[in-house]
Formats: sequence, structure tokens, C-alpha cells
Amino acid sequence: MDRVKSIIFLLPFFVFACGSESNEDSTKETNTTEEDTIVIVEDEEEVKIEIPHFGSNDGMCFEKPNDRFIQWIENDSIYHIFPVGENIIYSYLTTHCDSIAPKKIIKTDPDWGPTEWEQTFTNGMTFGQQSHPEAGSDYYLKTRCEDKSAFLKNFMILIEDPENFWNEDSTTYGPDGAGCGYNFKWSEDSTIIVDWYCGC
Repeated sequence: MDRVKSIIFLLPFFVFACGSESNEDSTKETNTTEEDTIVIVEDEEEVKIEIPHFGSNDGMCFEKPNDRFIQWIENDSIYHIFPVGENIIYSYLTTHCDSIAPKKIIKTDPDWGPTEWEQTFTNGMTFGQQSHPEAGSDYYLKTRCEDKSAFLKNFMILIEDPENFWNEDSTTYGPDGAGCGYNFKWSEDSTIIVDWYCGC
């Protein structure tokens, strides 16, 4: 009888302990917000992948990509992590810099939606895109940068391609045929403008 009383007495503590553990697990499972994830489809199944923000750059005009981001590039998983068709430079900006304002839509096509837009990020960087449906897209990045060599070193991590080559005066980098061709412009006030086209 005493044993039964002891079990009845201790039962609420077991229920409380189990309930607390269950709530803790539930909290862990729901800790990720929708802003931190995107949904991709693999083999007809939706898969949520967490997209970290690697933090604002430390005053550099274009800091070195995070090691995890570089790994995504090297094993081609980056094309499964970010939305289809998103340019790698824009993916870099959204994960390494803070945006000052949302996308500014400049032109919209009734069938294709926004075809021209731009967005401004910290350190005065502006990214723009102009899409040509069924053909390709034009892009540009504008930023002020005192150290041209540091900018190029970090920017090249994102765009390096064995099919591309530099011209004689190192102002264009691209392939002979289809792919992405980049044009670099350096102004006297340390403004760097990179514009490029990806397509056929």
C-alpha cells in the first residue's frame, strides 16, 4: 500500500519532466524562422535548407566570401541552395552584407514579371539586373573601393571559370562563346563598376 502511495505521489513529477522535455524539443524544432530558410524541390519532395547570414563586412568594399560559401561554390551545391536563376554575386551580397532598401523594380513585363531592378547594400554597393526572357541577363555591381587588387582577389573567387580568360588590358574577363562575360571599369574617385552578361 505504501508503495502504491509513493508511485501516486511521484507520478506528477514524471509527467512534468516529460512535458518539459517535449516542450524543449518542440522549441528547438521551431527555432528556425521562414526568413532563415528557403524551400527547394528535390525528387518531388520539398526540402528546407537554412541560409545563414555571414554578417556585414568589416568596412571592406568587397570582403572575402565566407569559407562555407566558398565550399558551396566548389562542390556546385550553391545552385541547389539558392533560388533557380539567382546570380551568384547577388547570393553573396544577401548573405554577407545588409541591404539598405528592398529591390527597386524599374521595369516589369506582363508575362515575365519584373525584368529590371536594383538593390543597394552596405558600403554603397548597388547591384542591378536586367533580364531578357529566353535569352539571358545583364547585371552590374557598383561600389567604391580604394584597394583594386583586394576587390579583384575576392570578386574572382565568385566568378572564376576555366573557360574564361582576360583580355590584354585586364578590363574584360569571359569566354569565347556562351557563358558570362565581365567588364571592369575603374574611375578616378575609386568607384568600381562591373557589368556582365550571362547567356548565349
